[in-house]
Amino acid sequence: MNTEREEPSLAEETAPQRTLWMLECSNGSYHELIPIYAISEEDANQRAETHIHESEKSLTRIGLHPFPGGFVIHRSRLPGRV
Repeated sequence: MNTEREEPSLAEETAPQRTLWMLECSNGSYHELIPIYAISEEDANQRAETHIHESEKSLTRIGLHPFPGGFVIHRSRLPGRV
């Protein structure tokens, strides 16, 4: 049984690291958190706007915050960087 960590693939080595951002939106009656992994703050803002415009719900953007250390959800955890 090989317990050594495998070498990362070329794609993993060249892919830029993405940081977790949480988009907070409201539809008037409740708030929603949407996880977004982005390369930069500009990329996160662009992905957030795309999500809001493509959503079937009428969403209002409340905030967008980085979570490089990860985010804990009941019995689960989103990694801070991928």
